[in-house]
Amino acid sequence: YRGMGGLFVAAPMERILALYEPGPGMLRYLASLGLLSCSLLTISSLGFALSCLNMKPAAATVVTLTVIFLDFIFQKIPQFEDLVPYFISTHMGTWVRIFIHHVPWRDMAMDYAYLGALDATFVIIGVLAFGQRDFKD
Repeated sequence: YRGMGGLFVAAPMERILALYEPGPGMLRYLASLGLLSCSLLTISSLGFALSCLNMKPAAATVVTLTVIFLDFIFQKIPQFEDLVPYFISTHMGTWVRIFIHHVPWRDMAMDYAYLGALDATFVIIGVLAFGQRDFKD
């Protein structure tokens, strides 16, 4: 009954703390939903590629989740600090940067280009594996 309130964003791991008025806050929130869905598309495309291989759907799901969890865990280990730019979860977490006051559009575009290339690679692998397995001459 009081109307929309502002948007408060706290993401301590990314060192983001922001407060927005209702209008800009709603725009950033809606933009973050779109960016998050683009980031999570990588998990879906990896799952698709694995499900097209010769394994059961449950096994493909478990392997996909294992790869993503291991990627996230290895990203946080200090000994792998030099390899952080190559981890998938590093690029998948770029959606939260929409809440920074001065949005780093160039860096976000590079991260989504990397994810898009991975998605395309996973889909191509899945299509080729599916065609090899299920289409016999």
